[in-house]
Amino acid sequence: MNALSRHTVSRSQEYSLRVCMHVLGPARTDVRVMREATALAEAGYVVSVVDIETARERPLEEHISGITLKHIMMSGAFSSIHFKPLLLLQATRSF
Repeated sequence: MNALSRHTVSRSQEYSLRVCMHVLGPARTDVRVMREATALAEAGYVVSVVDIETARERPLEEHISGITLKHIMMSGAFSSIHFKPLLLLQATRSF
């Protein structure tokens, strides 16, 4: 840990176990991810969540309920259609 980051992290967090979660979508709206991250934070872990955010007005980093959210900004044009409900309908029509 370098000298700069030691000043920004409290002494108790410096020696705590750290958890980094990765989410392929916005974590702040994913109840399961936030519940798990909050439970880990309450158990004493330092929790960071790296997610993919399409809302450009969001900051690059947020702190919610003791969790650090780090956003990777991505245009909506790059979002996957693999899990959209209309995919089945589109595939049916093409056949």
